[in-house]
Amino acid sequence: MSEYQLAIQNPKVFLQDPELKSAEVERQQGYPRAFSGGFALTYHLTSKTGQFAVRCFHRYAPDIQERYDAISGVLGSLRSDLFLKFSYQDKGILVNGSYYPIVKMDWVAGGQSLALFVERNLQKPAALRKVAENFRQAVRELKRLGIAHGDLQHGNVLVQGTDVRLIDYDGMFVPRLKGRAANELGQRNYQHPQRTSANFDADLDHFSSILIYVSLLAIADNPDLWRDYNSSENLIFTAADYSDPEGSELLDDLKSQGGSQAQYYGRLETLFRAKLETIPPLEDWLQGREPGQRSTAVLTPVRGLYEVYQASDRDKLLEMEGDYAEVVGVVQEATKGFIRGRVPYWMINFGDWKEGCFTVVLWPNVLKDWKGLKLDSLKGTRVAVTGLIQKYTDKNGERTCPQIVLEHWNKLRLAGPEVPRRGLADPMPRPPKALPTRNKQVLDRLKSGESPKSDEAPAVKPKSQAPAPQKVSTRAKNQAILEQFNPSPAPAPPPPPTPPPSPPPTGPSVVTAQAQARSPDPAQDTPQARTDKTLLAVLSSAALLLLLLQAC
Repeated sequence: MSEYQLAIQNPKVFLQDPELKSAEVERQQGYPRAFSGGFALTYHLTSKTGQFAVRCFHRYAPDIQERYDAISGVLGSLRSDLFLKFSYQDKGILVNGSYYPIVKMDWVAGGQSLALFVERNLQKPAALRKVAENFRQAVRELKRLGIAHGDLQHGNVLVQGTDVRLIDYDGMFVPRLKGRAANELGQRNYQHPQRTSANFDADLDHFSSILIYVSLLAIADNPDLWRDYNSSENLIFTAADYSDPEGSELLDDLKSQGGSQAQYYGRLETLFRAKLETIPPLEDWLQGREPGQRSTAVLTPVRGLYEVYQASDRDKLLEMEGDYAEVVGVVQEATKGFIRGRVPYWMINFGDWKEGCFTVVLWPNVLKDWKGLKLDSLKGTRVAVTGLIQKYTDKNGERTCPQIVLEHWNKLRLAGPEVPRRGLADPMPRPPKALPTRNKQVLDRLKSGESPKSDEAPAVKPKSQAPAPQKVSTRAKNQAILEQFNPSPAPAPPPPPTPPPSPPPTGPSVVTAQAQARSPDPAQDTPQARTDKTLLAVLSSAALLLLLLQAC
């Protein structure tokens, strides 16, 4: 990777494409910015004639030219906005005196990854649903052509406006490649647990396309799912959900929340347990077709998405330059610096920096998400970081260290099973849930001094579908709660001993109701007493309604 970094800085000398020779590479703090994907590094170059993505392969792929010849033969003949124009160049870049292949692809100006689009549009459900439908049309187009992308995931689906474009064609299946093995297995959080290199045909995208489509609709219905289940390596589902659907918290949440897509949620467990080859296309599944056969295979434990290395193993990390990996270790120090004396950045060291220890770099674009968090408090804390392993050599060439430049705040997290999805930075605060319309009407009437109408019972949504042990009338339940506010002894004899009910929550409204309930003795049968008794009943009802509203 270091060699690519040096070469790409001078396109005029080291790139062979005439259009790229005059281009400038995108940089981050002075260095070429590399994007990792599959077995290639991607750089963004801009010239007078356009913007381009240049993919440089850092892993050996013996038949990559034959595959790209077959893929370009299909995609090059299409007039479709779904795919980008690209060319495979066998002698694309000169590194250390030898030529290596590159893929030159158009850059989508104004495009953003599917994950970034979702994150920026959590409060725009119509936009999310529009993209979901456009993605559905894209999948339908793939099926019509008899091809498969092979790695549908949030990073390979770009959104431009609300239009969908696909990138990264390294693992694509086209009919000319029939009979070959897959050269990659796709991002694990989007692939069926049974997928192997032997699975390489036009049906590759069935599983991942269903997951993406349902995820987008679920997030549109409930944005909190993104905050609860997104880890920057998925939308909301993970490989653990597919390998252990019975233990999936996400599946439980989806089944309990209902919503416009509830018809799909109950079918996901069957989908996850099905044999890979029986999973239908997205369009068929949406029409109600279930997988043809249930899997009888023993589900194996889920491995991590990436190889995991120890931060203390400096030599191994230097060897893994160019790989996307997870590194775990104990922070020795976190220091703050300033670019040109004003713009802050942080360096998190996992050893002695003078000896070239592993380091995590946080540039300003990531630090904006760390408001309120003191990074210097991480000293002595065991953390895990995910990202592209790079080499950094100081200006004097005396010290070389492995490092990861952090791409997103939640790629740095506490290490340990107690925080499986939680990053170090606090998640965005959830917006308060709006009161159901009927509840709001009741509350407005109480505030204005009116009595609630009999048909305005609060709409309390049950949190689970578990059957109630025994039906109890609403009047009996309300009476039991009212008796907790009324200090007067009940005239009827006490019932047989039963477990005491849970005390009502304490809050300003409840305390006020309890204080007001201690008014004149209701046992006195006088006009004033009867008036007070009526007032007490109204106030108690108001307190009950407020309790129920708080429970919503």
